[in-house]
Amino acid sequence: MLDKEEKLGNFRGIKISRSSPSVSHLLYADDLVVFCRAKVEDALCINKVLNGFKNWSSQEPNSDKSMVHFSNNTNGSLKTDILETLGFKECDHKIKHLGMSFCKPHSRKAAHKDVMDKIENSLKSWKVNLLSQAGRSIMVKAVAQSLPAYHMSVSLFPKELCHKLDSLFKRFWWGSNKNGNSLMLKSWDALCSPKAVGGMGFRRMEDLNIALVSKLAWMVCSNKDTLWVKLLYSKYMRGKSFLSDNLNSPGCSWTWKDIVSCKNLIKKGALYPINLNSNVLIWSEPWIPTIPDFTPLDTLNALFPLNIVQEILKIQISQRYG
Repeated sequence: MLDKEEKLGNFRGIKISRSSPSVSHLLYADDLVVFCRAKVEDALCINKVLNGFKNWSSQEPNSDKSMVHFSNNTNGSLKTDILETLGFKECDHKIKHLGMSFCKPHSRKAAHKDVMDKIENSLKSWKVNLLSQAGRSIMVKAVAQSLPAYHMSVSLFPKELCHKLDSLFKRFWWGSNKNGNSLMLKSWDALCSPKAVGGMGFRRMEDLNIALVSKLAWMVCSNKDTLWVKLLYSKYMRGKSFLSDNLNSPGCSWTWKDIVSCKNLIKKGALYPINLNSNVLIWSEPWIPTIPDFTPLDTLNALFPLNIVQEILKIQISQRYG
């Protein structure tokens, strides 16, 4: 219904760049996020769509749980008109969706404070001295280390927070005496080793974080037809290659910075499939699986300096055609 209204010109979604596709709404489970211009006409159109949905499905949106978030440059009188038209309240800066803040603070530590507090409180609530080490292992692996997984899949935590989480899990697993002291006979890195080599198979939080964000980086490379990847390409890449070009730009989002920072990990094993429709750059992009780094330029440079004519003439094939 929103798509139809947008095609008719009664409603307009938003663009994050001039060349990006327009985004009017996102659906997740029973949640709906609508994007539009800060105009009363757009608010009236949203009301029309919601009323049409109500009449068609006999399901009414909950106005108590529905909120409006405005950009910083929206004036107060326009905000009031839109809120009165929709019958919703204005979103405050503490609102969350799926456990993530809608409005990110300036500090990464502050952005992840809630999940850190949740993990710390969970560990404190478990009676550590009443559990065997086998029981503690299950609690750490199945519960504690899973709590930050969603947050870690979209953003890199500061290293300090990752080390703090490792320290919390380590202290919980070793337990403590009446004075609160712990006897730790092995380092956490040793415990994070596979069981086959004498470890416990725990996960270092920094490694887990990088692995999860690297999945986003891989999706940027391999799923270019998805909407969110199209948005990132139009905003930050504009014809550039994700694997070979410098994509850091001032003012980019945290998520994009984190995805780009994981690019080198993807480059270690990624190469382009070759077919008749491939637009792969011969010298700079990875496409040959049998050579180091999958790019021929590094291999050629290792054999001889290609920027000196005299060295090129020494190659037998150049002498044949010279």
